Amino acid sequence: MREDWSIGGKTYPAGALIATDFEGFLNARGRFDVLFAPTERKSLAAFSPTRNAILLNELDNVRNRVYAATRKAGNGLAKPSRR
Repeated sequence: MREDWSIGGKTYPAGALIATDFEGFLNARGRFDVLFAPTERKSLAAFSPTRNAILLNELDNVRNRVYAATRKAGNGLAKPSRR
């Protein structure tokens, strides 16, 4: 996101990448999960959706790190993990 965004009493910072269930969002039951949140030394360089995951390329102190965010069985939340 380019600017801070507030919804449902929660604010997501500029530079964050969030995800939600599309059907839930359309039915006003959307819950947002933070896939990436920037820090003083970390920024999101790129992301690429695949069939089963979202690949996150973060810059940490000008060094690239790649993570995969996948859905967990049962609750549908996407959580990043190092690959």
